[in-house]
Amino acid sequence: MIIDEFKTWADSEDITYFEHNDGKCLSLHFKGKQANFTCFLKATDFPRRSIVFESSTGLKIPDDHYFAISELICRMNFGLRIGRFDIDYSRGEVLFATSIMLNSVALTSELIEPLVYLNLSTHDNYYSCLIQLI
Repeated sequence: MIIDEFKTWADSEDITYFEHNDGKCLSLHFKGKQANFTCFLKATDFPRRSIVFESSTGLKIPDDHYFAISELICRMNFGLRIGRFDIDYSRGEVLFATSIMLNSVALTSELIEPLVYLNLSTHDNYYSCLIQLI
């Protein structure tokens, strides 16, 4: 299972995680240069093996800033080659997601490290843009 492959990598890197009840999601915490991140790894083994890594700073977007933040997210996403920013309107929260479709490929550290660290560094780099609008 994908989750087990990721847990093996996290254990080797001394990264603490919490496994959720369904066994298809892990939560992790990381400290960036500008923000602290709560992250979720979501895995699917059927019908296609895939993995999504999402990071959140927990920064709450006020209702009256949704339009400005939405425009900023569109502009930030335009220049990105890998990953995407999303806004969860129900929680007023900005997320950054990276993903991989694995199919029959094994999940290795060569695939996991860019998935995780590119996600965190991109979100951390753009965090100040989000703060400026709030």
